Amino acid sequence: MAVTSAGLMFARVLYLDPDPDKLAMMGPALLWPVWGAALAVAAAAYRIRRRGDCRTCSAHGSHGPHTAADGLRVGD
Repeated sequence: MAVTSAGLMFARVLYLDPDPDKLAMMGPALLWPVWGAALAVAAAAYRIRRRGDCRTCSAHGSHGPHTAADGLRVGD
């Protein structure tokens, strides 16, 4: 999360003072927000993948929440 906010700060600095010398130095840091978002998506996907079986219906992995239409009490 700190890398993402740092990358956004570098983008703000370059937006306020567009200097070609600064772009060469801080250009790679402009990719940090994209990298941070990709890391968050990867962490969420890993969490879903490693989640165990559902205690209610024994389904593995991700599925939607149970509702009364499933024949189960809501909250089970």
